[in-house]
Amino acid sequence: MTIGKPPHSSPLRRPGRAIRVFGSAIGDGVTSRRKAPNARDNTIRFLTAVGFVHGAGALLLWLPWTDNPGKATSPVDAIFTAVAAFTGTFAVVDTA
Repeated sequence: MTIGKPPHSSPLRRPGRAIRVFGSAIGDGVTSRRKAPNARDNTIRFLTAVGFVHGAGALLLWLPWTDNPGKATSPVDAIFTAVAAFTGTFAVVDTA
């Protein structure tokens, strides 16, 4: 064991560098604080999730095996049905 080197140091770590876990620095006595989420961050996160659910639902409704044979659902009808189903109005276009 050499003097000045911690007994459990990794050869991959450079001195003075902290290990980051989920955005927080650990080790070497360095702490960093993340800023608290504000209303804008939460709004963007919520709208992104809602848009993803709408898009995924529309994509699934637009797939060929969701229709009767010989009939195709238009992308507008698929989006309308997905949004209506998500919001709870259940105003559905007859896609069958």
